[in-house]
Amino acid sequence: MTNPLNKAHEWLEILQRNEVIDDVIPAAATFGPEVFFSVVWEDSKANVAKPGPTLDRKLTPKQPKIKVQPLFAPEGDFTYTLVMTDPDAPSRETPKFREFRHWVVTGLKLPEVDATDVQGKFVATSGNTVTPWYPPAPPAVFLLFREPASGAGIPKDAVEYKAEPADRQKWKAVEFGGKYKMKLVGATFFFTETTK
Repeated sequence: MTNPLNKAHEWLEILQRNEVIDDVIPAAATFGPEVFFSVVWEDSKANVAKPGPTLDRKLTPKQPKIKVQPLFAPEGDFTYTLVMTDPDAPSRETPKFREFRHWVVTGLKLPEVDATDVQGKFVATSGNTVTPWYPPAPPAVFLLFREPASGAGIPKDAVEYKAEPADRQKWKAVEFGGKYKMKLVGATFFFTETTK
């Protein structure tokens, strides 16, 4: 079985090498993954099992599912917020819309997963969709925040409820988490490409 500390180190190294740490997660932040999760598109069989793969954009237009991996054993009765953001909108060379908010779902309950369940378990993402799904362009960064005991507490007039493309620009995922007293506990990302 994989050692959680080794896996956390590996994931942090990939996040740093690909500048997710610095562009999305501040380098000064004390972030260490506590939750390992994969992103799955069941209809197209696309899967982000660990950070950094490149997927054909045609495989990722629909809202994915999130699967908690077996190294995680939740403690306490917490709820979570899942965010997908793009630090390079519209491109790495000219990220003038950094960050672009693609998806925000609050109030998620994570299933308990033990080491014998090597496939992991899906998270019901039918929580409170604050920002509806918007398909990715390269890259897509997923962040998982643990909510405070009182829940996310995002007011209905918050910018996160505004879904027009112009309203999604120049947003900061980690600042959003801090504003609502959430703790960043997981992160992964993937790139997309367009093929003919």
